Amino acid sequence: IQGYQACELTVKAEHIGRLTLVVNDGHNDWLNWTMDVSAGENRIAWNGLGDNDERIPDGTWTLTATLTWGEGETSVSRKMTFARCRNAVIFALPGAETLYLADDGWFAEVCVVRSGTVVMEVSAAEDAANVGGVAGKSSAPIRQSSAKCRLTGKSQVGGIAGTGKEIIDCRSLVVVDACDEARGAIAGTVADDSTLERNYFVSDSLAGVDGVSYAGQAEPMNFSDFVQLENLPDVFRSMTVIFRADGKTVRTFSLNYGDELPKASLPEVPAKDGYYGTWGDFEGGVITFDEAVDAVYTAYDQLLESDRTREGGKAILMVEGNFPDTASLTVSESGEAAPGTLLESWQLTLNGTDGQDRHSMRYLPTVSPNRTAIYVKDDNGAWRKADTRVDGSYVVFEMSTSETVFCAVQTLDWRIPAGIGAAALLLVLALILGGRKHRKKKKAAAAAANVNL
Repeated sequence: IQGYQACELTVKAEHIGRLTLVVNDGHNDWLNWTMDVSAGENRIAWNGLGDNDERIPDGTWTLTATLTWGEGETSVSRKMTFARCRNAVIFALPGAETLYLADDGWFAEVCVVRSGTVVMEVSAAEDAANVGGVAGKSSAPIRQSSAKCRLTGKSQVGGIAGTGKEIIDCRSLVVVDACDEARGAIAGTVADDSTLERNYFVSDSLAGVDGVSYAGQAEPMNFSDFVQLENLPDVFRSMTVIFRADGKTVRTFSLNYGDELPKASLPEVPAKDGYYGTWGDFEGGVITFDEAVDAVYTAYDQLLESDRTREGGKAILMVEGNFPDTASLTVSESGEAAPGTLLESWQLTLNGTDGQDRHSMRYLPTVSPNRTAIYVKDDNGAWRKADTRVDGSYVVFEMSTSETVFCAVQTLDWRIPAGIGAAALLLVLALILGGRKHRKKKKAAAAAANVNL
């Protein structure tokens, strides 16, 4: 195994489950990678690097695969030899964000000390002109050069050169993400006295030079013929899709041109507290170019409001939880009624749950929250009275995700208002004492009558 190379591991699993791969040198785990696998043969693409995309040292180390499913677990270990990749690029100058040159273009100076393919990434400002995979603008000959990259610029954007004069025996497999004018798989534009010979490219969206292809000069080819060309770097022969989260590689797929990467095969987005993650707009499909897919994390909504509101704009119902921004809470009037003096009945639908079995609901009643009881229809169709508490204008109660109907029922409010509490208590005492005195007078009168008899 050598880092930065397309490596493929084949794992035969007896069950659907979670597979953990660990590379250990006897002291440290260089790789600790967990993924979902299906029963049967699983082909796993790997770049030969450790957890932090670091090179694994030379040596023969142990690769342990552990499969867990349900209540079961099994492990198997194999010895693997790692050959550490060597330095090929000693320096690349300049390293500033902006590259300056006194002549009519910009350049980066690179010292390469080993044979092979060097892949470099150069990003230009979105409003830049003369952007190319090999040269931005060149009046010198460009010969036997190849480019596989993504390009962005304002104008004059080309796979080999943004603007070129002499381009011979070059190969291009590029994607132009943005360009307002003058784009091409070989060159964005060329000089009037230009020379173009034996330049070939693969693209479904680009022509050779500024919207026009030229046979034998800037000519398109199908991929199967393109990869048969002499001296074509190996990096052109496969497509790599890398999934990253917070700068760390989650999984790498190495595919043939035109292979399909099904949505069901995409790795899970690593969990992040307080956030939910997606792979952005990437949903898989037919792969015809390298892709670097970064996880997009969005903070959960802690309180989801219903689509129906009272006068004044307050939501009739709110649910607490951790919801993606695609979640919604809809309520509609229900014809079902719980026992008691019915105020209203609601059917609710929660779209995009957060995986919780129960949620805290906040209901805005039509009468005082202290005179409102909540009845929830359970899974068996019976009404249960929910435990409630009052929070401001809202009645708070809990519902399970399987319960979808609740009723608000009016009750009596037995609380004594604070302003009249003391007066009411004195009135009650006066009535009690007055009753006692009246009974004593009756007893005295009866005693006197007995004596006279």
